Amino acid sequence: MKLKKLVFLFLLSLIITPCLFAQKISYTYDSAGNRISRQYVVELRSATVPKAEGIDSTSVETFLDDLSVSVYPNPTKGALAVKVTNVPKDKKVSMKLYSPQGVQLQSINVQDGITQVNMFSYPSGWYILRVHVGEKTIEYKIIKE
Repeated sequence: MKLKKLVFLFLLSLIITPCLFAQKISYTYDSAGNRISRQYVVELRSATVPKAEGIDSTSVETFLDDLSVSVYPNPTKGALAVKVTNVPKDKKVSMKLYSPQGVQLQSINVQDGITQVNMFSYPSGWYILRVHVGEKTIEYKIIKE
């Protein structure tokens, strides 16, 4: 019975591990172009939204009438948080994420509070995030590392 549990846990770890960790190999070269070292890097992927405290240097806050929009962290590694406060009851707020080529990647309806934009599956580069409030639009350039 213990063997079955161990096999099950091992198989489960094989499935879950690639989802939680990003793995890459980093090489170092000398001035002649010869590879002198190899470093195996494992990064923990977090699908949770970062806390608002302590990241003032990466947060961008914009005011539109009474509405406040904060986007952080920028640059991001995949989890982008958009904090919207003071949404007027008569206004609809939505977000759209676009690729550099202008292709719409996501469309999200927004309520008061923090909304997460999952960018883990997109390649590194820049993106445009448009926040629509009624007839008005706020644009942000988002950098994904």
